[in-house]
Amino acid sequence: MDALWPSPLSLTDIVAVLGFLVALVGLGMNTFQVRMLVRQLRLDASIRLTDSNRRVVSVAIERPELWEAIQIAEPRSSHDGFRRDRLIQLWFNHTLMVWKCHQNGMLEAGDWEACCRDTRAFMELPAVREEWLRVRDFYPREFQREVARVSHGAVTAAVGP
Repeated sequence: MDALWPSPLSLTDIVAVLGFLVALVGLGMNTFQVRMLVRQLRLDASIRLTDSNRRVVSVAIERPELWEAIQIAEPRSSHDGFRRDRLIQLWFNHTLMVWKCHQNGMLEAGDWEACCRDTRAFMELPAVREEWLRVRDFYPREFQREVARVSHGAVTAAVGP
């Protein structure tokens, strides 16, 4: 038995072991708090994206003529075309925010998949495709590639490196 435990623990040894245990408990608490912070940040991102989405959708609901104009590629009068194009760009900007949240791990996979389905459907609209080809160079290349990937050929022009 002496070979396994050669001498009794001194007070210094006991203090060191207790200090180590306290440090482990502290590390565990910090890990828990960081996990809770990440959950809170994800929830905050989700709330902000939901608010942004609500604003984009409310514009389309309040102005049904804009929604109808998005569905065709025909040029509208300058004022109607301008408002239509701004609504489309508002949606692109919203989608960019969602993509950035996804890139930063702030969005759950199911939410990103839903956004991808919306993007695919939206990019099938002629006016949206036309506007995307006109403004896409203002968006990050990685986002352009993601829009091309998600839209499955709805956008036919190639995105460069």
